[in-house]
Amino acid sequence: MLEACLDTNWYAVLRSARAEGCSVGDIEVFEDCLTFGDISDLSASARMGQLGRWGISVADGFQERQQRFYERVSQACVIRVWTGNLPHQVVALPLVCDLARPDALVTRVWGTVEEWLYDDRKLPKRFEAFARNALPIDSSSRERQATLWKRLVQENTDLRIVSGGQPCSAGIDIFDNVIRQELAQNGCSDCERRTCEIACACSEVAGGLLAPEFFAWRIQHLSRQV
Repeated sequence: MLEACLDTNWYAVLRSARAEGCSVGDIEVFEDCLTFGDISDLSASARMGQLGRWGISVADGFQERQQRFYERVSQACVIRVWTGNLPHQVVALPLVCDLARPDALVTRVWGTVEEWLYDDRKLPKRFEAFARNALPIDSSSRERQATLWKRLVQENTDLRIVSGGQPCSAGIDIFDNVIRQELAQNGCSDCERRTCEIACACSEVAGGLLAPEFFAWRIQHLSRQV
């Protein structure tokens, strides 16, 4: 079984669970943040360039891990996807469905790492409980998700958000009114803190938290217009 983690937090959880003796399959991690940038070219080098436009850095080994993720997902017969409701996870799921073999068995564990951390059950019982909650993604659902991914690629906007639980394309200026209002009310004296506060203020529109680096870039862009 391939354990496909749609962010580094789930990756760390599963690696820890395996170290504690839990029956975990082969673990691969998806580190890209598909909420941002051109997605017509998913090569690691192209995506690093796109994320870099907003100052979003990637960890060493990103290229190798991304390449391995794509290869393993497209070849696996059984895939268990570990994901949640954060925008970067929601956007990545349609890609996984598009990559997977038509005859692959794909299930999804939907939750948050916080739920894992606050669960007081000992390992391996905690892992077994989460794994039991994995729900199948049937062929029709996978087809819908794959179609959704192809639409996102065709639209290929610089930003993707979550609306009604589904990823959708958005204009890069979608948060500008909220950002301007926040800056007018509270300024930006402590840039790092204010950037995080503005990211939270925009989370309702975004369908969840987006990378603060994007908002730091957008704040600078709007400041130059004043």
